[in-house]
Amino acid sequence: MTTLDTKTSPSIPPQLKVGMLGCGNMGRAIAEGWLARGALSADQLLISARSTAADTAAALGARAMSPQRLLEEADLIILGFKPQQLTAIRESLSGLTLSDAARPRLFVSLLAGLELRAVEQGLALPKELEAEWVRLMPNLPARRSLGATLAFTESLSAEHRAALCPLLEAMGLCEWLGSEALFDVGTAISGCGPAYMFMMIEALADAGVSMGLPRVTAQRLAAQTMIGSGAMALDEHPGVLKDRVTSPGGVTIQGLRSLERSGLRSALIEAVVEAAERSQAMRDG
Repeated sequence: MTTLDTKTSPSIPPQLKVGMLGCGNMGRAIAEGWLARGALSADQLLISARSTAADTAAALGARAMSPQRLLEEADLIILGFKPQQLTAIRESLSGLTLSDAARPRLFVSLLAGLELRAVEQGLALPKELEAEWVRLMPNLPARRSLGATLAFTESLSAEHRAALCPLLEAMGLCEWLGSEALFDVGTAISGCGPAYMFMMIEALADAGVSMGLPRVTAQRLAAQTMIGSGAMALDEHPGVLKDRVTSPGGVTIQGLRSLERSGLRSALIEAVVEAAERSQAMRDG
C-alpha cells in the first residue's frame, strides 16, 4: 500500500530559517512533508499563526513567535494566511523595523487568487527591505510528497533558487509557469483536482461495494489504481496508455463506452473551465 514517502531529499542550508506567516491546512501539510523528507529540521521552522501558532508549532516541533519576530529571523517567509486576512496581517506588521533589512529575504505567497504585485503592495513592508517574491499553488498531496505545485516568479537569485528547490522537491512535482495569468487554469486542474480525483475514487469504491466488494478493499483498489495510472501518465500520453488497456470487444471498452455516454470527459472539462473562471472572477473582483 502506498504511504508517505519518507526517503531523504536534499535539504536547505542549515543556517537558513523558514518562517510560516499563517499556517492553515495547506501550510501545515507542506510543513509536515518538509520535515518528513528531511528538507529542513524542526529547529529551522518558525510559526506565526494567530490563535493556533503555539499548538501548530508544538505539533511540528517548531518555534512559535510574533509576525514581527518571524520577519526578523526568517530567510524564507511562507505567506500561508487566507487572502482576506491580508489587511490584518499588514496591520500586525505596522511599524516594523528590522535590524538587518539589507539581508535578502524570499517571500513565498500561497495566497489563492492574489497576484504577487497585489500581495507585495498589500503587505506594505519597509522599502529598505531587500526581498524577492515567488508565488506557489501547492495541492493537498504535497503532504505525501506527491503534490503538483504551480510556481511563478519574475526574477529569482541563484541563492534563493538553491534554497527553495529542496522544499519544492520534497512536495512532489513543480511546474514553473511563464505567466502569472496561467495560475487560474493551473489552479483549476491541480489545486482543485484532488477533489475531482477523490470523487472518482469514492464513486469507483461505491460501485465495488454495490457489487459485493468490502468497502476497504474497493477503496484501496480504486486509490492505488489512481496513483499508478497517474505515475504512468507522467511519462506517456494517457490516450496511448488507455488503448493498451482496451482490447477489442473486451470488458474495458464497454466501461469506456458507458463513461462516454454519461459525459465524463465533458464533465471534467467543464469542471476545470468553470473553476478557472471562478478563480479569475475572484482575482478581478
